[in-house]
Amino acid sequence: MKKYLLLMFSLAIILSACTPKENKEIHLTGKAEVMEFEESEKLLEKVSMNVFEVNIPDNGSVDTFCVLDETLYYAVYFGDYFEDPTGTEPEIKFEKKYNTQIRAYHMKSKKDELLYQYEEETCINVTDMQCNGKELVWEEYPKDCAWRVKKLTLNGNKEVENILEYNLQYGKLWTTVLTIDENSLFWYDAISDKENPFTLYKYDFNNKEISIEQEELHLASPYEHVNIINDIYTTFKKDGNTNIIDLHDRNTKNKTSLYITNKVSAPMSNGEICIWVNGYDDRGGISVCNIEEEKVEKIKTSHIFSYGIIGEFILINQEEGIYCYDVMNKEYVKLTDAKENQCGFIFQGYTGNIYTEVWGKQNTLKVINFRENN
Repeated sequence: MKKYLLLMFSLAIILSACTPKENKEIHLTGKAEVMEFEESEKLLEKVSMNVFEVNIPDNGSVDTFCVLDETLYYAVYFGDYFEDPTGTEPEIKFEKKYNTQIRAYHMKSKKDELLYQYEEETCINVTDMQCNGKELVWEEYPKDCAWRVKKLTLNGNKEVENILEYNLQYGKLWTTVLTIDENSLFWYDAISDKENPFTLYKYDFNNKEISIEQEELHLASPYEHVNIINDIYTTFKKDGNTNIIDLHDRNTKNKTSLYITNKVSAPMSNGEICIWVNGYDDRGGISVCNIEEEKVEKIKTSHIFSYGIIGEFILINQEEGIYCYDVMNKEYVKLTDAKENQCGFIFQGYTGNIYTEVWGKQNTLKVINFRENN
């Protein structure tokens, strides 16, 4: 009898532990207090910065790029070489060598590898690129003005195939931006003229099917990446004067909803914190919600260009450079100086990294990849 009771007790504990938590609502009201941070050089030991620097082929320019671990993938476009704004230069004859190239630069070996080159009679724009280690995907914007997504299998025969193509059945944007995970691609597209017109789509690499994940969403820009961090993807919608940020846990299938009366733009979350700016008319600070404490505070910054989350840190590309903030311990450090390195948009990587381009050097692609040191 004792063994039976012990078995039932153990089973109850296991079932209790396996029972998913209920969806949670957090109603945020009032003005957010500004956080006070202390500068800490120790944060430099907690964030690594790897720099990729590769020479671009003659007469080419980089359309788009992405970073996975120690490899930089990028697309080279030669179309600008043929443009003559003045109309006075002799026409340049198109040759096969000017077809768009997909390349990979490997940091360890310093090898710059040509993975694929188009075979067209004109230059093809590539507008976005993502990689999960198995598939390298990119979006092309060809001469017929219909976006398509190609997939290059990295292991095996390196076959290139079309996996998605613009279709009015799925949306009306001329181009979109992609987010990748182990088995899927995600993107937003507009399908109606409603107040919240955007739909979140998913393409499954295994069954090659498209599905709708969320509908009637709101975006600050129609060309936003879907943010997936620690298996949490963040969406945003409006309900009258209330803004709702939904944090979807892809493991438990549960959702945490933040109800906010202030403006919201470009939210993202790692499950512990959620961050956003209060609309594009207020780029002087980041709102930070501690999910467990259900409390919102603000990081006061100079003009924000872009931001992201790595591990437990927030990286903000602002007027003076890229800063790292540890919001749990109220510490910060400056990672790059805008006077020395003017950086572009911050992109969230597939493996918990953040990468950005350093502008200014001719005929060279220079990218900084940030990671949290474990």
